[in-house]
Amino acid sequence: MKYLFLVTMIAFCAVGYAQSDSIVPFDKAYKRIYNITKVSDGSRPVMDGRLDEDFWTKQGEWSEPFAQVSPFERKISDSPTRVKILYDNRYIYVGIYCKDAVPELMNAFIGNRDDNSIGDLISVAFDTYHDFRAALEFNVNLGGNRTDLIVTDKKEAILSWNAVWEARTHINRPDSSWTAEIRVPFNQLRYNQVSDADIWGLHVRRIIRRNNEVQNWSLIPLKNNGHVFSFGEMHGMKDLPKPRSIELLPYIMGKYKREPEIQGSPYQKGYLWKGNAGLDVKFALSDYTLDLTVNPDFGQIELDPSVMNLTTYETFYEEKRPFFLEGKHIFDYPMGSDMMFYTRRIGATPSLRPDGIDNTNNFAETVDNVPIIGALKLTGTNRHGVTLGFVQSLTARSSVNVTRNTLLPGISSNSQSANRAFEESPEVIEPLTSYTVARIQKNWQGNSLLGGMLTSVNRMLDKPHLEDYLVQNAFTAGVDFTQYFVNRLYYIDMKGMFSSLNGSTEAIARLQRNAIHYYQRTSASDYLGVDETRTSLRGTGGYLQVGRKGNAKWIFSEKFSWLSPGFDMNDIGFLKEADMMSNETVGEFRQTDPWKIFRSNTLTLSQLNKWDFGGKSFGNSFMLALVSMYTNRFETNITQTYGWNEVQSRRLRGGPDIRFGEWYSPGITFNTDKAQWVVFTMQYSGNYNLLGDYSFNTFAPGLTLRLGNHVFLSGKFNFARNLDKMQYVATVTPPSLPDPVYIVGNMDQKTYGLTMNLQVNVTPDISIQWYGSPFTSTAKFNDFKKAVNPESRVRHDRFHTFSSNEISLSDGRYTVQNEAGNYAFVNPDFNFNEFRSNLVVRWEYLPGSTLYVVWEHSMSNRAGYFLSGWNSNLERMFGLPPTNVFMVKLNYWFSI
Repeated sequence: MKYLFLVTMIAFCAVGYAQSDSIVPFDKAYKRIYNITKVSDGSRPVMDGRLDEDFWTKQGEWSEPFAQVSPFERKISDSPTRVKILYDNRYIYVGIYCKDAVPELMNAFIGNRDDNSIGDLISVAFDTYHDFRAALEFNVNLGGNRTDLIVTDKKEAILSWNAVWEARTHINRPDSSWTAEIRVPFNQLRYNQVSDADIWGLHVRRIIRRNNEVQNWSLIPLKNNGHVFSFGEMHGMKDLPKPRSIELLPYIMGKYKREPEIQGSPYQKGYLWKGNAGLDVKFALSDYTLDLTVNPDFGQIELDPSVMNLTTYETFYEEKRPFFLEGKHIFDYPMGSDMMFYTRRIGATPSLRPDGIDNTNNFAETVDNVPIIGALKLTGTNRHGVTLGFVQSLTARSSVNVTRNTLLPGISSNSQSANRAFEESPEVIEPLTSYTVARIQKNWQGNSLLGGMLTSVNRMLDKPHLEDYLVQNAFTAGVDFTQYFVNRLYYIDMKGMFSSLNGSTEAIARLQRNAIHYYQRTSASDYLGVDETRTSLRGTGGYLQVGRKGNAKWIFSEKFSWLSPGFDMNDIGFLKEADMMSNETVGEFRQTDPWKIFRSNTLTLSQLNKWDFGGKSFGNSFMLALVSMYTNRFETNITQTYGWNEVQSRRLRGGPDIRFGEWYSPGITFNTDKAQWVVFTMQYSGNYNLLGDYSFNTFAPGLTLRLGNHVFLSGKFNFARNLDKMQYVATVTPPSLPDPVYIVGNMDQKTYGLTMNLQVNVTPDISIQWYGSPFTSTAKFNDFKKAVNPESRVRHDRFHTFSSNEISLSDGRYTVQNEAGNYAFVNPDFNFNEFRSNLVVRWEYLPGSTLYVVWEHSMSNRAGYFLSGWNSNLERMFGLPPTNVFMVKLNYWFSI
C-alpha cells in the first residue's frame, strides 16, 4: 500500500508539474515590460514582410512568448508568437513572428480596409501618453489588410481614425510560420514631446481564426480592471523626434445626379451636375494637434439604414465622417443612450422647409444638408495628464429658391388660372450657425479622472420665421468625476449637467410643447404647463453610480440618474426625453474559464425603477440575461425582461398618460462559429403587454459566406410584426368641445427588410463594395377609439371605441359623428417602400491618398393606403422612378 501511495504522489506531482509548466504564472504574464531599441537612420529595412535582414536579426531583443487569453487563459500555445520593436528618428518598426501548428489552415483572407474581423491577425497598440485612457492601434491580417483605430479603456473602438503607415506580411511554408512587418511614422502619433518618463503603454495581440485563439504579449485578463489600464509597458522611448510637420489632404469631387423630373418645376429637371473641392490640414502643435477643414465634403459613402419610426423618439444615426470621429473619445460625454455632443447635428438637414410645396402650383429647390463653411479641432494631452478638446464649426446661411403660383395684383381668387402668375423668391431655411464644444479632463495615473465640458450653439436669426421657430442660443455645461479604489476593483462615477436655452416667446413655447418635454400634458399640470411668456428654458441632469467591476467574477453597480423637465441639449447633443428620474441595480457573474460545454458565460440580473418629477412611478422592471460561448464557438445571448406599472407619457403626443400595466420582453441572438467560411446568425426580440394591448415580434436570420481569400458575401432578412391596439392616430379639436380629442387605433403593421453586402478585395489597397437593401413597412388600422380616462386602473374605462354608427370613411378621411361632437381625421393606413443601394470602388493608390468611384441608386415612396404582402410591395417598389448619383472623388495626402 505504501508503494501505491508513493507512486500516486509521484504521478500527482508530475501532472501538477506538467500543468504548471504549460501555464504562464499571472505575475509573469501581466503588465510585462519590453525594452525598445533605438537604431540609426541609415539601416531601414525593405518593407516586404520578411524579417531576415540584418536590421531584424542583429538589433534589438525578441519578446517573451505570448500567453494565450482564449480559450485557456495564460496557457502556452502550440503556435508560439514573439515580437520585436525598434525605432529611429522617423519611424517605429514592429516585427512579429507567428508560428502555426496547422499551417495549411492559416486564414489569409484580405478583407476591407478597417475591417479587422476576418483573417489571422496581429495588432499593436501604443498608449503614447501612458495615461491609461486611449491607445492608437494598428492591425494587419495575414492577407495584408490594414486597420487603424483608437481603442479606449472601456474597449470602445473608433475605426474611422485613419493614419498613414505601412504593413506587409509574408508566409514561410517550410517553417510553418508567417511574419508581419509594420512601419509607423512618428508624425502619425500623438505623444508628449517633453516628458520626465520614457514609458509608453504597449499591447500586442495575435488572433488565430480557425479556433478563435487569442494571444497577448502582455496578458489582458478576460476579467480585467480596464483595457488600456491593463497594457504592458514599453521602456526606452527616449530622444523622440519632435515633428513639426503639416499634413495636407486636398480633394476634388464631381457628381452627377439623375432623379425623377417634376413636371412644371423649374428646379427638379431630372438631372444635376455638381463639383466641389476642399482641403483638410493637420498641424502638430507641441503636445496638441490642430485639424482644420475648409469646405469639407461630408457626403455619406456608407448609407444610413432605412427605418419606419412611429414613436415620438428621434432615430439615432451613427457618425461616419472622419473629421468628427478622430479624437471622438475625448469629446464623449454619455449618459446612457443620451450624449452632450452628437456630431451629426453639424451639417444636418435644414431645420425648416418652405410651406405649401405641393409640386403642382408651388415648387422649391431641394437641399440635402446644410453646408459646412469650415471647422477646426484641437485635441491632445500634455505631460501633466491634462487632456484638451476643442471644436469650432460654422455652417452656412442656407436659402432655397421657391416658385409659387400667385394671383396677379387686382385679380380676385375666382378668376381663371390664366390670371395667375409664377413668382420666384428665395426663402431662408437655415440661419448662419456657430457650434462650439470645449472639453477638459485631468487624469491621475488612470485611477482618478476629473473633467468638464461646455457646448454652445449660436444662430443669427435675422428673419421673423426663423425667430419664431428656432432657439437663438443654446448652452450646456457638464462636470464629470471618476474615482477607482483597490486596484480599480471598486469605483464611483458621477456626472452633472446644466442647460440653458433662450429665444423668442414663440420659439420657447414650441420647445416646451415638443416631444422632449410635453409641458402641456395633463398628468404634469400640477408642476408643469406651457408658459407662453417665457424666453428661456433651463434644466439639469446627471447621475451617481457606484459599483464593483474589476478583476472579479462577481460585479455589481447601483445608479441613480435624473433629467429635469427643462433640461434640453438637442441643439448639439442627443436627448430622447426629459422629466425623468431612475434607479438601476445590476449584478453580474462572469465565468471566463471553460466549463463543460461552455467556453465562457456572463449572467446578469438587473432592476430598473422610473419616476417623473411629479413623483409618479411610470415603470418598474427586472431583467435576466445570459451571454454564452460554447466550446464549438457558437454563441448565444438570451434576455428575459418582466415589467409592471408601465405608464407611457409620450404615446398621445402631449395628451394624457396611458396606463398599460404588466409586460414581458424576451430576446435571443445566436451565431455559429464566426471563424468558419459559412456563418449563420439569428436574432429574435419580442415585447408583449400581458393584457393584450400590444405585441411586437421581430425575426432577423442572417448568413455570411467567405469565398476564397478575396470575396465576402452577407445577407440578413428582417421581419417585424407590430400589433398595437393603442397606436396614436391623431389629435383633433372640435369647435363644440373645450378640450382636444386624442384618437388611437388598432394597428397591424408588418415590416420587411433585406440587407445584402458583397465585397471583393482585389488587393489590400483595391476593393469593390456593393450594398443593397429593399425595405417595406405597411400598416392597416381599425377599431378607432378616443381617450376617455387612459390612466384608469380599470381597463375598459380608458378608451371609448367608436361603433360603426359613429364613424365612417370617405375620400381618405374618417368622420366621427355622435353626441360629443363631430370631427374628422385622415385615414392613417400607410404603405412605405424604399430601395437603397450603393457601389463603391476604392483604390488607395499611395499611402493616405485615395480614389473613390461611387454609384448610389434609390427608390422611395410613402402612400396613404394599405397594400398587403411583400411580393406586391416589391413589384411596386421596383416600379418606382429611381434616383441615381454618380460620384468620383480624389484626394492626395502629403506633408511639409
